[in-house]
Amino acid sequence: MSTYQLLPKLAALKDEDVRTSYQEVCKAYHAIDDFRAKLLGFLPLVSGVGIFFLLNDAFTNATKRSSTAPFLVVVGIFGFVAALGLFSYELHAVRRCRVLIKVGTGIEGRMGIGGQFWHRPDDIAGFIGPALAACLIYPAVLGAWIYVTFIFVWPLVALVLAPLVFLIGFVASSKSSLKDVTLTLEEKNYIIVSRFEIKPQHRQDFIDAALKDGRDSLHHEQGARRFEIVEDESDPNSFYLSEAYEDKEAFDAHTKGCFYQDFFDTTKGYYTQTDVLVKGTLKSS
Repeated sequence: MSTYQLLPKLAALKDEDVRTSYQEVCKAYHAIDDFRAKLLGFLPLVSGVGIFFLLNDAFTNATKRSSTAPFLVVVGIFGFVAALGLFSYELHAVRRCRVLIKVGTGIEGRMGIGGQFWHRPDDIAGFIGPALAACLIYPAVLGAWIYVTFIFVWPLVALVLAPLVFLIGFVASSKSSLKDVTLTLEEKNYIIVSRFEIKPQHRQDFIDAALKDGRDSLHHEQGARRFEIVEDESDPNSFYLSEAYEDKEAFDAHTKGCFYQDFFDTTKGYYTQTDVLVKGTLKSS
């Protein structure tokens, strides 16, 4: 069985358009990656320095300890909430970076180059990398702020709750950020499959005419998505045309267009029989 396939739109993209898309993906990836790296570096440093100065006097001076305890509760809650917000951004940024890596790798394959995405080094042992760093640093900072909040109010609670927050944050973020992402695109294309019984002497003529119809439709009709010609493996003179359009309206516009009319005007003497086997909306993800 032979299949003649015309890919939608991608085949019609100009090299300049592909390069522009690749540059935009690279810029977006590096912008997110750079901001994540700065956060991972500055957040524990700033939090550590701030916590040191907050607790230094309280631990060494009993008089100041009682007066600063309520103040530390407020500051600790504020620090926890701020770190939690940055942690939420980090988890989203990790997944965005993974998506951009997949998209960038696909474009590099389309361009036939081995670029930064294709040759990006894998995580050590399959899990030691930027995502693991985020899963360790942010929960540690969250636990530290919980410790600051309760250490002089409920010391035992602080000693138990701080490591518990770290463990919960680590496990939850590991499940979210370390797992791979899958690019999905819900399709609701309008599909039509037709069968043609071709006269043997016009077999190649029909193939050429059908491919021309598919090329012209994909290049010039906005709603055209895919065009395939399938040769029946048990009968070389039996062909199936599989077409996909954005919706039924796009297919109706195709049937009123010049390419559709030209195809049937050209092939009316090439086939002995034709019928529609499938016509309807594809719903998948």
